Amino acid sequence: MGFLGFLAVIFITFMLLGVSLIGSFLRALFGGGRRTTTSTTDRNADDRVKYSQSKTPHREKFFSKDEGEYVEFEEV
Repeated sequence: MGFLGFLAVIFITFMLLGVSLIGSFLRALFGGGRRTTTSTTDRNADDRVKYSQSKTPHREKFFSKDEGEYVEFEEV
């Protein structure tokens, strides 16, 4: 049984390597998977800048500084 188990482990290892290689080939062929290119990074940075610039302008506070009350903190 020891030799058959060893062969099974070797067989499973080769099967996993084969599936991994085929998957890598297909991702490279069809352009799938994660891509970390500088153009994508630059585009994301530009989007963040546009988003931060498109925020609503500064608004006045609803409450003045003298409104409200002090609540003492109690640890439970």
